[in-house]
Amino acid sequence: MRVFFPLLTLLAVVVFGVSAIAAAILSFALPAILLGLMVATIARPFIAVRLGAAGFKALGGAFGLVGDFFRCLFAPLKELEPELDDSSFPPLWVRLKPARFIALHRVQQEVAAALGVPTVDELWISPDTALGIGQQKLEGQRVRFMVVGLGLLHVLGPEELRAAIAHEYGHALAGHLRLGRWIRHTVRVLLDARLRFAVWNPALWGSAVALGLMRGIYLPWSRAREMQADQISARLVGGATAAAALRKVRDVAPGHDLALVELLHRAQAEGVAPTRLVECAQRRMQRIPAAARLSMARQLEGDPLDLGGRTHPPIAMRVAALNGLKAAVSLGAVPAFDPRQLADLDERLTRQWLSSIHVREWVSAESLAVASPPPTPVLAARSPTPPPETPAALLPRTAEELAKPTSDGLELDLDRSWQKRRE
Repeated sequence: MRVFFPLLTLLAVVVFGVSAIAAAILSFALPAILLGLMVATIARPFIAVRLGAAGFKALGGAFGLVGDFFRCLFAPLKELEPELDDSSFPPLWVRLKPARFIALHRVQQEVAAALGVPTVDELWISPDTALGIGQQKLEGQRVRFMVVGLGLLHVLGPEELRAAIAHEYGHALAGHLRLGRWIRHTVRVLLDARLRFAVWNPALWGSAVALGLMRGIYLPWSRAREMQADQISARLVGGATAAAALRKVRDVAPGHDLALVELLHRAQAEGVAPTRLVECAQRRMQRIPAAARLSMARQLEGDPLDLGGRTHPPIAMRVAALNGLKAAVSLGAVPAFDPRQLADLDERLTRQWLSSIHVREWVSAESLAVASPPPTPVLAARSPTPPPETPAALLPRTAEELAKPTSDGLELDLDRSWQKRRE
């Protein structure tokens, strides 16, 4: 797998590259012909001037096409992202120094040491149930970070959380992160070409063929890498624990994320938010009947026997592959997180998460969860629920004040590029 999929990806790049070279040759052929005719008709100044003007104009267009190709190759979708980004919210991430959440930092540090991979430099905390490892250039330096959804700490137990973190570090151990970045960049290049070039341009035809080839490559590769990361996690924590984490993420996490999205839509529309966003989302999720949560999980997962279009294998298939696997190492028990610390962190981060959507009014999580109807478990977006009758207290906190460094080490990432695109 380490060689097969990169070679197929390289084949897709070659297909697109050949079509782009053909487009460049054809674009320079027209000005060459016009300039050649200009030289041939030099005895007729009127015609020669007209041919020369047209030739130089076509030459400028050819160089512009080459520039578009290089922009597409090295900065794909960068110019088109404002039009492509139709999300309601910016990324709700807060950069947190690992030592500021020392209990979580120790868990991921223990897992990384057991697998023999480098630990992340930063923890990025979000209010959902996300979990993943990434790399980004910040302030001139490459920073490896782990995105951890605070909601995930409410969904998973300590041992199950360690299994989920081991799965993410399993991707790093198997080399998936580096290859994944290469494949994602290639897909972005091909999508950029599809949006940038006209129908007469051979680069458009080549990108269509290469994109179809990439689709045939990426989906089975993605499913295979998830199974491999599951196996690495099971070798560290045992198949039973890894399977339990997968089941909980499938059955409980969608309800939390649905409740969270409805709270965010309401906060954006009405300017009212709970003091503890994650706690309120958990309370609202628990009010969804268990049968409805299970039905929603099945809708999101789809038919377990249909792999077409899937980046992840069905949970049932992944659980079956983990059956009977034993841990190869012995790790100590993971202490449970202090509920008071989680509540304090939730309250501290809620104002930072929501500052980018200009929320300045807060009510208690209990009143907002009880006064509003539970979220409806459907996949379509819901309209905001009406505001509660509880009067909200106005907190005069500006974005500049929130962005200032604090004594507890929290660093707010307001994603100012997102704000500028909408000003």
